[in-house]
Amino acid sequence: MLTRLALIDGPKSVIVLSEGLVLEQVSDLDNAVRLTAMAQASLNMLVIDVQRGGTASDSAASPTENQDKELQMEGLRELAAAAGGSAYHILGDGEAVFSRLLSELSEHYVIGVEAAPRDREGQTHRIDVEVRRRGVTLRSRRALVLSPPRDVPHDVRLSEVLMSPFGVPEVPLRVTSFAMRDGQSAKVK
Repeated sequence: MLTRLALIDGPKSVIVLSEGLVLEQVSDLDNAVRLTAMAQASLNMLVIDVQRGGTASDSAASPTENQDKELQMEGLRELAAAAGGSAYHILGDGEAVFSRLLSELSEHYVIGVEAAPRDREGQTHRIDVEVRRRGVTLRSRRALVLSPPRDVPHDVRLSEVLMSPFGVPEVPLRVTSFAMRDGQSAKVK
């Protein structure tokens, strides 16, 4: 999915519903973080809590249930943080989580990075973002991947732009309409 999203220019937000992610080590996320950076996407994790087994009377709880849940949550937190997002634990109907997510997706700053031609070789570049202001929550991706410019024929690029779900301000386009009388009837087309 992230590979296909990379074909669409511009920033994206991906929301993932999950029960958890257990990591052996944080480096297990390197490929996912790289693909997310290439797609210019941020990942936000919505963690759902699914009860396993039968009722409390016929199934004893795992002695490590809380630790298991924490491991599952920690993997999603790590992935979300590395991909410029956050992890949210859904309780009840999730209204509070969706309100917070709406607020975070609609109220943010975008930082631009000017790249030198040698930075566009498709390698992962570590980035660090800091703010001096207190009481601010800062989320940024930990890496940036700049792919080499694609050498695409103009007709293919035009086709991609026309099929893109996003507006393209770089393409000046003027549209006008004309009313004409149909020669065979009295109707106006």
